[in-house]
Amino acid sequence: MADRAFSRNPLILTDQTAARFLSEPWSVRYFLPFLGREASASVVAGELGVDIGSVTYRIKKMLELGLLSCTRMEARAGRPIRHYRSSADSVFVPLELTPMVSIGELLRTGRRDSWSELEAGQEAAWLRLGRDQGWGIHLYRQPSGGVNRDFVPRSLLANEQFWPAVLADSAPAVWDQFAAMHLTRPRAKQFQRRLSELIAEYVEDPGPSELPTARYICHLALAPTASP
Repeated sequence: MADRAFSRNPLILTDQTAARFLSEPWSVRYFLPFLGREASASVVAGELGVDIGSVTYRIKKMLELGLLSCTRMEARAGRPIRHYRSSADSVFVPLELTPMVSIGELLRTGRRDSWSELEAGQEAAWLRLGRDQGWGIHLYRQPSGGVNRDFVPRSLLANEQFWPAVLADSAPAVWDQFAAMHLTRPRAKQFQRRLSELIAEYVEDPGPSELPTARYICHLALAPTASP
């Protein structure tokens, strides 16, 4: 695979069929491996964990829609290997060309695959911490007056040792928390910027190069609400 320089001028789609293909999670997953890089059908099939026939079928469709181009033919015994790349290194899909009717639906659709991956990872990690501890829903009011609804093991109800165990070096690096808070606008903007900086810090510095890395998925969100 050979990478080219990233194009700063996105391809703005005008075709509704192409827009629909790139707006649906089940189809766009076949496009993303070719975005901004060259790849063959067999490489993409391996990355996605699907059979090569499903990839070649989508490649044909993406070629028809003008989303892919064949970049080169690699000679070998028998049929040559075709390599493909996205027609542009950056693509913009206008909402009005998709089946989605609102920004809310656009956000939910775009997050669907990431949410599934995040939830699966969280479940596996939490079970490693407390598979036999009797998980349930813990409802209580904090001293500050706020009401909490936590999904925790029964051991948390008897003592406060669960959270130190979660943060221990030997435990999986997993976290999940919703927090309702009342902030002034300047304080909320400060919080927003700190969240942005926090993500950037860990993306740019994964840790010492001599140590192995693992893939993590993180979702940070902050929004004002209509309720007081």
